[in-house]
Amino acid sequence: MSDLITELCQLTAEILQEHPHADAARLVGLVKQGIVANSQLGQAIQGDRQLIQINEGNAKGFQTLVTGGIANIGIHLNDVNRETLQEVLQEALGDLLKSLQKQIPSNVRQGSKNFVGREEELVDIHAKLQEGQGVIVCAVEGMGGVGKTELALQYATRYQQEYVARYWLSLREMGLAQAVVTMASPYLDLPEAMQSASLDEQAAWCWQNWLPESGKLLVILDDVPKAESIPDLAMPIDPRVRVLVTTRERELNVGFESVPLDVLSEEKALELLRKIVGAAKVDKELVTVKEICKTLGYLPLGIELVGEYLSKNRFLTFAKLQERLTLADDSIARERKNKLYGYRGVEAAIQLSWDDISTGSKRVAMLLGLFAPVVVFWELVAGIGVSAEITEDELNEARGQLDSLHLIQPIDEECNFYKIHTLVREFFRAKLLKAEENHQFRQAFVNRLLALAKEIPETPTIDLIAIVALVIPHLDILSREMLGDILNPEEDLIWAFTGIACFYKAQGFYALAEEPYQRCLKATQELLGERHPDVATSINNLADLYSSQGRYAEAEKLTQESLQMRQEIFGGNHPDTVNSFHLLAYLYKAQGKYGEAESIYLQVIKKYKELLGDRHPSVATSINNLADLYSSQGRYAEAEPLCQEAMQLRRELLGNRHPDIANSFNNLAELYNSQGRYAEAEPLFQEAIQLMRELLGDRHPDIAYSFNNLAELYRSQGRYAEAEPLYQEAIQLMRELLGDRHPSVATSFNNLAELYRLQGRYEEAEPLFIQALSLSQELLGERHPSVASSINNLAGLYDSQGRHGEAEPLYVKALEIMEVSLGVEHPNTKTVRNNLQSLRDLQNQMNMTPKGIVTIYDRQGRDCQIEVNEHESILSLKVYRSLDCVGLRDMVGHIDCVFESPNEMLLADIHFADNIARSPLGRIYAFFHKEPKCYQRLGLGTATLEFLIKYVKEKGIKKIHGSITQDDLNANPKLIKWYRDNGFTVEALTAEEIEKDRKARICLYLP
Repeated sequence: MSDLITELCQLTAEILQEHPHADAARLVGLVKQGIVANSQLGQAIQGDRQLIQINEGNAKGFQTLVTGGIANIGIHLNDVNRETLQEVLQEALGDLLKSLQKQIPSNVRQGSKNFVGREEELVDIHAKLQEGQGVIVCAVEGMGGVGKTELALQYATRYQQEYVARYWLSLREMGLAQAVVTMASPYLDLPEAMQSASLDEQAAWCWQNWLPESGKLLVILDDVPKAESIPDLAMPIDPRVRVLVTTRERELNVGFESVPLDVLSEEKALELLRKIVGAAKVDKELVTVKEICKTLGYLPLGIELVGEYLSKNRFLTFAKLQERLTLADDSIARERKNKLYGYRGVEAAIQLSWDDISTGSKRVAMLLGLFAPVVVFWELVAGIGVSAEITEDELNEARGQLDSLHLIQPIDEECNFYKIHTLVREFFRAKLLKAEENHQFRQAFVNRLLALAKEIPETPTIDLIAIVALVIPHLDILSREMLGDILNPEEDLIWAFTGIACFYKAQGFYALAEEPYQRCLKATQELLGERHPDVATSINNLADLYSSQGRYAEAEKLTQESLQMRQEIFGGNHPDTVNSFHLLAYLYKAQGKYGEAESIYLQVIKKYKELLGDRHPSVATSINNLADLYSSQGRYAEAEPLCQEAMQLRRELLGNRHPDIANSFNNLAELYNSQGRYAEAEPLFQEAIQLMRELLGDRHPDIAYSFNNLAELYRSQGRYAEAEPLYQEAIQLMRELLGDRHPSVATSFNNLAELYRLQGRYEEAEPLFIQALSLSQELLGERHPSVASSINNLAGLYDSQGRHGEAEPLYVKALEIMEVSLGVEHPNTKTVRNNLQSLRDLQNQMNMTPKGIVTIYDRQGRDCQIEVNEHESILSLKVYRSLDCVGLRDMVGHIDCVFESPNEMLLADIHFADNIARSPLGRIYAFFHKEPKCYQRLGLGTATLEFLIKYVKEKGIKKIHGSITQDDLNANPKLIKWYRDNGFTVEALTAEEIEKDRKARICLYLP
């Protein structure tokens, strides 16, 4: 980060110096142009999460960074205003980040400088890509080394102006769907959840949302082994995406035009050699050179290899080279008689280079043959090399020799990452199979990777994830091809799989985590036996994954199976057995089985302390989870000290910067929010979010939960404008990471719907309430407390709309579920009971005989009827709109009042519908007669109030008064003005009204 901000400050300072009289807008534009022109700088900005977060409003943090950047740059700054530099750079970055954050950066590398001889093919590819969506570049003889990959790279470079972005996906060892999801997930904010779907479906969704606003994309699918690797569902379908496929298969059958790629012509082969070693040397021994090209099968790879070999050995003539090639070819022919002649030539060329390198370099090359066919991180090679007893001098020498002979090629300026051609890699591996170091190297490779896998924590930070990502492809190939090389499978077999699964699970990529967990279970069963402890662990890991996905029924079944096995193997007094009990308690709590969960949690805490001691992270986690259970039950006094104890223990054991600390902040904040202790809750929620973002990144399930919780706090405080975007962001992130069918998604739907209800946005609230209820019932069952909450909230919506007949049975059902699942004294149970009683009281009050009917008109001239109802001290005016067909009329509004004395009346409630719920016949009639669904702001409220004033004045009322709540103002911000327009005055609030959080007191005095 410091290097990046220093470079940005340097760039901005230079522009300020060069344009001392330019205005701010001009300077911002110049800085943006400078950044865009430097592609590496643009990619660094896009990938720097801290910079992105600071740019989202933390001006002080940005100022600190810029100050540090200025301090690091070594230019004369006397004529550069530092405040101007800060303002210009911040605005330029803000504009750029808006466009960069959602884009996936192009990742096509540069091609070879020695490329020749494919002009016709390049033109043909481009022409075919303009006519159709895809082109396949395939080898005529189905062989490697003809230059398919290089041709694709050269096309991407030559025609880069045709495409707004270019992407490279290598599919030799990975299917298209996995490659797409892996590349897109860090960048795309998916509005639809795909984690519960198949990988192919996820890839299809990614393609749909990958496109920029305009322009075409080029996608290169390199080295596709078979048609099954690129299923139709995982392929892009938008016509703006152009797909270039390279493959050895001549008949891939995916519906694209083909460009068959033959070997080079003799003329082009000679041109390639002239480009590498010089025309004079080639032309001097032209006859011999032609024979060598024929021996190499005119394959570009072979010709390039011998060219680089000659460049390194400039004293060598082509005649001497031919002798060496002949000897190498004879050796290869004896070893692999069925090898294609062209391949033998390429192998002979590789063999020449092989014979020219030192013994130490050969050892390093053979080690490289074990790595997965992806770009290789050299530090990983060096680490495994040490374990293989390869010296540092041998590693350094090999790095230079293999690079100079073109056997490996760096892809970055710092030479940290290298690519190796598939044929070269196969050559290295074949050499290793015959070498005495084979067993030693394979052991070093396996042992080192397993050791790294064991270091991957359950919740890795974003910095660690970036490092671990470099290991995952090689760990994957180990888990598929090298299980037999694990020296101690009893102890280590499971780590070949769990390291990969943990890497994906920790990032919320549950679909990608499930496959290695499934393979782990199968491998441990087959290689270790059905009753081995690692089989039980594999089952438990899979159950834990399903729990994270909300697949509670599947998770509980697997947990019970794992628990039974562990009890039989270890007995009850073993940490693994206690772990299974712990997971079972969590699942019971998630399913609303609170009584069963509590008894298990208490036993788990006791057992952990006995087996692990009082000061262990597992003890802290179990205490935290028990506190969460008590909070869910409304047992706040018991929950709070447990929350505090867990947080303190975690701080002592893990330090202040650990994901578990953020989890404790969040849980304690939730507890305070439930008790109405908002001032204590908010800073904890904010601290939890900040810490999670720093440690886990922006795209993690825990971030989504925290957004939802902070939104709940804001909603409780009436800060609706702040709550809504947080709810929206939480839902989007949850659906993306957890899938559409997850209980947390249902909860978030319900919470957002309740916010809309409080704002009077009933039409938006109802479908969300119904969707939340349906999803909760499906995932959690009919008797879960979350289902009861959804039913209560839907009833509250109907109650607010005056749909009391629909609300009452829902309140009754919600109350019955909560009394059983939570108990009669739980705060949520009491809330539902009070809601039901309030509804029945209102129904009793409204059960009155009509005194008369009066007609009024809205602004459009539509007639409505006021039905006057009186009962004891209650006066209710109900406003109806009759539809001209039998039995149909809508209640569009009402005013409810209470006679407090012979001359004073309380205005209790005024409401006019914004979303009439009609019968099917009524909806048809309303459609054809253009009847509105919303009867607000049509003048009906004013007309009804005027009638009310006249009516009660005749009854001797001298004063009408009432109060306005925050919810009233949220529903109608101009409500106070409306009362004033109708003759009311605004008076000081009484002490009782202030205590009830009223916002205004309105009064009308009648003569």
